[in-house]
Amino acid sequence: MNTRSLLLSIAFFILSTALCAQQLERHIIAAAGSNSTTGSYTLGEVIVGSTSNGDLEIISGFQQPFPVVDSPLNVEDISKTISVYPVPAENRVTINGPTFDPELTDISLFSSQGQKIKISPIRSKNKALLDISHLPAGNYYLTLLNEANSTIAKYKILKLK
Repeated sequence: MNTRSLLLSIAFFILSTALCAQQLERHIIAAAGSNSTTGSYTLGEVIVGSTSNGDLEIISGFQQPFPVVDSPLNVEDISKTISVYPVPAENRVTINGPTFDPELTDISLFSSQGQKIKISPIRSKNKALLDISHLPAGNYYLTLLNEANSTIAKYKILKLK
């Protein structure tokens, strides 16, 4: 009888740990209304633990994904030549550059929740003004768009008053 209860206890322990699952999810909250999703799965992982020794840390029992988020092409190149000022701003924002690329066609302004607030065409070769006086105070995201309506550069704008 003792052996039977021992076997039942072992079976119960194995089944109860095998039925439980742990999951850690990483969420990416992107600016300007974009989003991305990553997914992964694993089987097993009954025992979870970590060991560290100085700079080295080993974590067992969970997948450790490192998602790669690619930025649009030429964002770094164009961002170095274009300046957006003043930040923080009250009434208007100036976008200035030596010469805008002919591909740059529009300026879009998004709220911090990702809602498109305003889109205005770029009319000058090296300077554009964006009126934000009617907007409430808060964080906004300014994006420069090309002819294909793809984002070329992004800037964070802080609106005061």
